[in-house]
Parts: sequence; C-alpha cells; structure tokens
Amino acid sequence: VGISVGNIYGFSGEITPYTDPTHCIDNEYFDFHLLKCVTCDESKHLKPTKNRLSCICNSRSKIVQLGTGQFAECEVCPDDEVPTLDKRDCVPCLQQQQYENNTVCVPCNHSQITVDRNYNGNLSEIAQCVNCSTGTIPSSNGKLCEPCLYNCTCPSTTHEYVGGVCVPQSFLSSWPENYIMQYESGEKIESEFLRKNLRLSVYLCKQKNMTACQLVANMCALVMYHDNYPSSPCRLFQDSKHIPTSDSNILPWLYYGEGDAQTVLTRRKISAKYSMDINSPGSDRSQWQLTRRFFMIDTVSGVKVASVSNKQVEESPSVIRYMKSCVLRVKVRGREEGRIYPPLLILKYGEVNQQDIDDNVELSVSFKVEYEMENSMSHSIEVSMGVLSGLAVVWTGIETWSWSRRSGRVGIDLITLAQLMVFACGNLANVFFFVVACASFHMFTFYKGQSVVHVLLSTHQQDVVIRNYIIAAFSLKIVEIIYMISRQVSIDIFFIDWERPRARSSTIHPQSQALPENTEQPVSIWRTYFVANEWNEIQAKRKTSLIFQLLVTVFFLKVVGIENWAVADPDLHTSTPEYMNDSPPSLICRFAVGLCVFLTVYLVQWIFFMAIYERYIKNFIQEFADICSMANVSVFILALENFGFYIHGRSAHGFADTDMQTMLGQLQREEEDLCGHRGLLPGSDQQTFQMAIPMQLRSYYRKVMAPLSSRLSMAGAGGLRNKMMSGNMDRSIQAYHNMNKFLAAFLEHALKDLDYDVREKTFVESLLDIEFTEIFEKGILYSDSGHSFDNVLFYGNEFTLVTFDIILFSFVEILFHDFLLAAVVTAFCAQILVIIRKVGGKRNLAKKTLIDERFLV
Repeated sequence: VGISVGNIYGFSGEITPYTDPTHCIDNEYFDFHLLKCVTCDESKHLKPTKNRLSCICNSRSKIVQLGTGQFAECEVCPDDEVPTLDKRDCVPCLQQQQYENNTVCVPCNHSQITVDRNYNGNLSEIAQCVNCSTGTIPSSNGKLCEPCLYNCTCPSTTHEYVGGVCVPQSFLSSWPENYIMQYESGEKIESEFLRKNLRLSVYLCKQKNMTACQLVANMCALVMYHDNYPSSPCRLFQDSKHIPTSDSNILPWLYYGEGDAQTVLTRRKISAKYSMDINSPGSDRSQWQLTRRFFMIDTVSGVKVASVSNKQVEESPSVIRYMKSCVLRVKVRGREEGRIYPPLLILKYGEVNQQDIDDNVELSVSFKVEYEMENSMSHSIEVSMGVLSGLAVVWTGIETWSWSRRSGRVGIDLITLAQLMVFACGNLANVFFFVVACASFHMFTFYKGQSVVHVLLSTHQQDVVIRNYIIAAFSLKIVEIIYMISRQVSIDIFFIDWERPRARSSTIHPQSQALPENTEQPVSIWRTYFVANEWNEIQAKRKTSLIFQLLVTVFFLKVVGIENWAVADPDLHTSTPEYMNDSPPSLICRFAVGLCVFLTVYLVQWIFFMAIYERYIKNFIQEFADICSMANVSVFILALENFGFYIHGRSAHGFADTDMQTMLGQLQREEEDLCGHRGLLPGSDQQTFQMAIPMQLRSYYRKVMAPLSSRLSMAGAGGLRNKMMSGNMDRSIQAYHNMNKFLAAFLEHALKDLDYDVREKTFVESLLDIEFTEIFEKGILYSDSGHSFDNVLFYGNEFTLVTFDIILFSFVEILFHDFLLAAVVTAFCAQILVIIRKVGGKRNLAKKTLIDERFLV
C-alpha cells in the first residue's frame, strides 16, 4: 500500500502546541507518545486514570482481555454486580453502598485486604476480606491482590525470568548481554541500569507495552543515539527513522529521516505568532541527524557492576553526565510577521567522575536562546565592500597619478607603487569602516522599537565579520597616519622677507672689521622669527577639540546611560533592565551606539567652530595670512618635488619694520581703502595659492639650499659663537640671502627664464585635486579658497585625523567592551601624534629656514 508524500508531511504530530496532563478535561488522558490530550473511548467503557496518563475500565466494567493492545478490553457488569478489584470478573458484594451513582463495595479495615476470589483464584460468591490467593501478589497499599503481570508459570527449558517477567530464550539470544557505556573521556564501565532494564524493556516494548518503549527510548538517548553495536537500545528504532505517518505507531518518535534536516527546519507548520512587545548553525544541514529526546543529567547509566561474577552493584555512579551547554535556536520567518520555523535545540554534554566530585570541581552550565532569520546583511556587506573598494581603488589611482605628476615622475617605479599602496591603505580603511558603520546603524535603527519581528540582531558569525573589518580598518589607518605625519615634517619651507634697508647705520658687526659709514642698516630678523613661531604654533592645530569631544562622549555614554541602549532588547533603556542582567550587550549595538554618540558630538562641535568660533572669534589660518602681510613676509612651501603652496605676505605699504604709530596708521589706511591691496595680483586680495613649479626652479632651489640642509644644529652659546666665526655660517647666511632674492625675483616676474602665470583651476581639476597642464618653462599659481596651505598642517587633514580617532575609539571598544577605556586610549594616542608632529615640525622648520631652533617657542 503506497502512502503519499502529502499524507506524510500533512501529519500534524510533528508540531503540536504545548500541553500536559493538567490540561486534560474529565474524559481525557495525556498521550505521552503524541504529547497531547486524547479522549478515552466511552463506547469501550474506558475512563482516565487518576494521573491522566492512561485509560482503564470504568467502575461498572470488568477486564475481558489485557496486554494485547494499548488499553484493556472492558465489559459492563450486570446491574446487581460490581467488578472485582482486579477488574477481571463481576461479583456481588457483601456490603454495598452507593457512591457517585454507582454500587461499590465497602472497603476492609486496615488489617485486611478485600478479595473477591477464593484461595485457588476462583470467584467467591461475594466479596470478602481475605488473604491473597496463590498466583496473586499483594499490592503495596495492602488493599488489592494482583495477579502476575503476564504469566504465573515460567518453563525453565524455553523461558527465563528477567526482572520478574518470563522472557523467551529465543529473544534473549537475539539481544546480546552487553551493558558497556563508553564516555567521551575514554572511560568504559558496565552499566547497572542497562543490565537491569535494557533487555526486559526491549521485550516488553515488543509486546506493545508503551511504558517499556519509552524507557528504551530514554536509554537510546543515554547512549547518545549510537546504534552501531548489537546490544544498543537504539537498534529498536532503526526502522523508524522517519516522521510517523499515524497515531498507531507504538514506538516513540526519536529520529527524523536521513537528509530531512533542511526540509524540517524550513517548514511552516507553526501557526503561533511571536512578538517582541512586552505586552504581547555556518554547516550542511543535509548531513544532520535530528533527534527528539534528551536528558538533563544521567546518574543511572554510570553505576557499574562491582564484580561481574556475583553481579554486585556499586552505590554511586562512576561517571555522571550532565548538560553542559544548551542552545535553543529559533529561526524567524522573514516575510511572515511574528512566525517562526521549528526551533532547534543544540546540546553539549560534560562528564564528571568521582575524583572530580571529591575535589569539588566547579562546573559551568550555560543556557542560551539564539534568534536568527534570513537577512541580507552579510550579502549587503560583501556587495558594498566590493563596489566601494573598487571605487576606492579607482580614486587611489587618481591620487597616485596626481602625486606622480606633482613629484615629477614620468614612469612607474617602486616608489610610485609604494605611494599607491599608502593611498590604498587610507582609502580602503575608510571604505571598511564606512560599510560596517552603515550596516550597524541600519540594524540598530530597525531593531530598536519594533513590536513585530522584522529585523534580528547580528549572529556571532556576523559580529566576527564586523569585528575583523574594524581591526583591518584600524591597521590600514595607522599606515595613512604615519605617512601623513612623515610628509608634513619633511616639507621644504622658506620665509621670503620683502623688507628692504631704509637708512644708513653705524652698527658694528662683531665677526668682521668696522664697516664704512655708508653701510645700510640691516633688515631686522625678528619679523621672520615672529612668522616662524606663528607657523610653528599652528602646525598641530585642529578644527575641533578632541579632549572636549571625548569628555562629552563619555558623559553621555556612561553618566547619562546611553550605553545601555546596546542591550539586546527592542526598547531603549538608560539603565539595564533586570531581565537583561544576565544577557551580554550586543557587539553591533555597542558599536552603533558609541559611533552615534561620537559622531553627534563631533558634528555639533564642528558646526560651532566653523559657523561661530572661526567666523566671529578666532580663525588661526586666516590670522596667519594676516600676520604674514603685517610682517611683510611671504611663505614659500614645497610639499612635493614640483608642487607646493604660496602665502603672499608682501605688505601693501612696502615696509613693516617700523614703530607702533606708523603701523596703526597703515592699518587705518587699509580700512579706508587708501592703499593697495594685499593680493599678489594688482587690485586683488588673493593671498594664497597652489603652485606647480618648473623643474628649473626646483633645481636652483635645491642647489642654493644645499648649504642650509647640511648645516649643523646650534646646540649652545659657545657653539653659536664658534659657528659665527666660521666660514660655514657666512656661506649659509649668503645662501639664505640668495634664496630670498631669487624667490622674490621669481614672484616679481624679474627672471627672464623663469616665470609663472596665475589662473583658476577648472572644475574637474578642483574636483579631482589634480593639475592637467604640463609645466615646462613657466610655473602656474592656482588661486585657492584661502587656506589650501593647511594641507601640510593638521588643520587641513581633519578628515584623516577624525576618522583615525573614531576607528581607534571603536577598535579599543570592541576589544575590551569599555567606552571609558576607549576614550582614554584615544586621547593618549592623539596626544602622542601631536607631540611627534610638533617636535618633528619644529626641527624641520629650523633646518629648512636657517632659524635657530632655540628661537622657536
């Protein structure tokens, strides 16, 4: 007879609502095979037992046949008779009384038992209080005489007593007597529990004894479902590894079909809806073997026989197995609100021997509920990473192309490839962090506040992916930061002094003989020192305050309690709820919350500094350009071989080395527009430019500045006097004056073979930060926004620095799960970068400009 697939999978026994014997109504019993309440058949004169676990003959019926089916066959007694106590016959009572509309016998006193049979087992004419007859066994309560369970006689030639039951020897020979329990530790013991119960329970189960079948199923779970040896209790279920097709199967359901794991775990038979409102595995599932029975602790199978010869039994188990880990994995249906797939329970067992018990070894037990659903986060991260990384590589190529043009390199060499890798590190770090930040924000935003399940938090595997991307982003960002600082502390910089001698002097120079009377008064160096110190002061300035940033961030996270938003609960809390005390916070939620607070504080601070502080209070970059104009000093910066920045500081009044009254008068004339403009071009105020210089200028610059580059540092007063007396100092000073005159002449268009044009960058050039024009004999000065020279300062690299701060903050937090520690480490590392930048920049400034480092404060 064929059974259709639809009938198999349509059987509702696989998924049942939870119930127990207390839920059964008057005429129902709890079927522990089906795990539901079933009605006792009244037409067969059955009623539930007191414990609601089976059906027995009702008070007016006797047992006609017992042991051939699930329940006894019953027959109603005549009206003037009642069933005997053993329910096998009907007999009149000596003393009768009415109870619950039925005629029942009056019970005997405490020293008697009521019997309704003679000593030989025949029925008495009436029920009497007598001793139990032969072939019967007194009950434990002393009220009934019960016959033998199956047979009162056991032929010794063909049968054998096993646990008080007469079992055919033919069955015993088919089930070997082997009761060895093997544990994961390698220890093997002969189990007293299996020796006492296994073969008897298997025999009774084959006789359709349901209780015995359940016991065999429990023993199968105790041996961890191993059925690869002849005496395994799981052999009884070898032919039942499938979903039951009807209620008539006497064997408990232990196994799903082989290869059915994927099908079973994706069925939609659970109709109940689950809500997150308080008012209302990474392997091949086709290879899984799902089971339906487990145990919490096993203290019976580990009791071994002390002596095989006399079958003595030890009092305590040699090995105890316990449930070490229990994970309930619930998978939510993605498109069906509030519905789930069949849950999966994943168990791990541990073992304890007697020595561990004597040593009072502490054991750890864990229970965890994991929720998962099919979501596209992992796929979205992979796709986003692929697309944005591709764009980052393209942008890296553009940056490298611009760098090679500005550096005067015509081909691809190892240095160009190294520069390509540096640019790639910075861009990929930004991409990695941006993608995981967006994914975390998305998951956090949609998870919090939902009343019906639409989004679940990330799984452990997804958390590992996000963690690894943050670690990778931090590692790559370090490379970008190191390159940025090393580039800034190695730039070529020169201060062009436009001041000219205006009077004669009789100043005596100690290093030479007396000068003639017509010697011009030397130009004061203090204006250049002043500009150099201002430059030194702004080298490590940033657009925002990191200390303020971190203090406010930690205040909101720790004091206000916003970090508690990260608990794995759909609601937002500023303190951890009691029911979540034992649940660890979500990694992705902590990352999202910390990043959200950090960015919010930063944006508020940035808007304040850009829109209010720098506009109405103090702008360090603009003030530096103004100071250059007041000091009559220009700044010539070469960041790369053929590219740099120029700050035009030539005074509109022609001189700046004067007294206070004259200087105030100059400022007043500028306010009243009674003098020329500060800009490089006549009638303009444009003071800052990007420069693309020809190779000839760079060659001459390198040739003239060679003495300055080889100059030794002035370590003390004695060394200073010695250098002033040496010829090297005279040559260095002469080189400085030559470079000053050369650059001044170049900027005044006074050199025949070297000149420049001033122009605006095209939109594409500004967008890509590149210059398309080839530079041969003429350089080009590109008008900028007024502060392009901050590219060689911390101020102009705010994006790189703030992304480093955020990535470092997140990196420390995901490793140690402590926002306060993350803030402390971030502040410490940022301060180290500032110190390195200040020290390195100060030394480079002294080296490249002939300014003694002692005059830089």
